[in-house]
This record gives sequence, structure tokens and C-alpha cells, in this order.
Amino acid sequence: MGKDYYHDLGLTRSAGDICIKKAYRKLSLKYHPDKDDTEHAVTVFAAVAEAYDVLSDPRNKGFYDLYGEEGLKIGVTDGKGGRKGGFYCFEKSPISVFEEFFGTNNPYQALNEIAETFEAMTATPKLKIGKKKMHEVQVSLEDIYHGTIVKVDHIKKVLTADKRVEKYTRTLTMDIKAGTADRTLFVFDKEGDEAPNVEPGPVVYSLTTAKHATFSRKGSDLVYVAKIPLVKALTGTTLNIKMLDGRMLSVPVTDISPSGTTKI
Repeated sequence: MGKDYYHDLGLTRSAGDICIKKAYRKLSLKYHPDKDDTEHAVTVFAAVAEAYDVLSDPRNKGFYDLYGEEGLKIGVTDGKGGRKGGFYCFEKSPISVFEEFFGTNNPYQALNEIAETFEAMTATPKLKIGKKKMHEVQVSLEDIYHGTIVKVDHIKKVLTADKRVEKYTRTLTMDIKAGTADRTLFVFDKEGDEAPNVEPGPVVYSLTTAKHATFSRKGSDLVYVAKIPLVKALTGTTLNIKMLDGRMLSVPVTDISPSGTTKI
């Protein structure tokens, strides 16, 4: 009685190509000599290699299904005084069959590649990130000096369950710390508009200082421009400046002060 290649792979004769590949993948990895070098494992590894070599080839498989191992390897009478079959001989090494199947003769690398392929197939597709939406938020100099909370109404487009687009308003809150610099960015992730197959992008607010009646801002400094009559510029005077916190700051001008003089 000849070899039962289906039995060697743990299959029935109704097994198709996918089942044959799955069975060989499982058994060849389990009994690979680098993982199990016992005599039994070596025998099984060789048997599944030959079984796969036969059953993965449509011509070999078809002839084997009709005439068995003997017909495949030795041949059978054709009823006309001749013979048919006898065209197959397993001349490959079991390792070469493994390498042809997996692209490597290393079972651990093969397992790693299978795991990576499975992970790629089952991973959630990475969505494209939507466009960044930039806005400007103006804050008074007094509020920047003291620190404040700014709330803005943000209109966002949202996809409903039936893929319609609706708009709704959200309140976004920015904590403006005392002395926050101009062009500081406040980023609100995923607050951009929704769209099919797109992850909402960020909404970004850039801080700018509103124009002030008395002061301008230069970095962390306040700039006060004083117009002094010529007589006082020559003879001296005192500037009384009301600061942002309500204090009165007295700045003596004792030296002759030409136009453009700066006092810090």
C-alpha cells in the first residue's frame, strides 16, 4: 500500500489548495529540525514536505488521486498494452521545500513574517489626517498681563450615521497665562471637520495682542511713547504713567532728552 499524502498532512481527500497550504505551514514549522531534532520530527518533516510537493501541484495531485503513489512514481497499465504515469520522484530536500514555501529556511524568521503579515491584515487602516485649520484670537494687553480664560465658539462639520454633514457649535477654552507671548499656539486635536475616511485634523488658535491705547508690546516688555514739550525735555520733568495693574509709575526725566531717547 502506497503513501497516503493526505493523511501525512492531517487532511481528508476533499481538501483543497488552501487547506493543503495551511496544513503544510503548520506541520513544517512544528517539526522543523531547528526546532525539533528528534528522529520522529525529522521523519515527519520529510513526509509533509513530500506530501506538499505532490498535492500542491495540480498534475501530480490529479494523478495521485486516481492512481495513488505507485501510479504517480512507477506508473500503471493504460489498457492498451502500454503504461501511464511514473513521472514523479521526490528529489528535493525537505529544507528546500520549506524554503520555497516560506522564502527562508529559518523557522523563526518564517514565524515572525507570518505574525507581521497577520498584523498588517488585521490592523485598522491608518486614516488620512484632515487639514489644519488656523485662527487668530486677539486678547487685550490687560488680560495678557493678568492672565485670563478665553472661550471661543467653534463651528465643526460632523458626519451623521447616514453620512450626512451637519454643523454644530462647540466651545473651545484657552487658558492664557500671565505674560503669554504673541503667536503662542493653542492646539485642539481632532476638532477639525469630519469627512469620509479622514481623521479630523487639528484646530489651532494663534494668540495676538490687541492694540492698546497707551502701551505697545515688545516681547515681555511694555513700550510707552511719551511726547515731551521741548522746554521740559531740556529742563527736566517727571512722567506719571498709569500701569496695567492700576499703579502709577513716576519716571524722572532729569537729563536733556533728545528725540528717540529710551528709558528702561
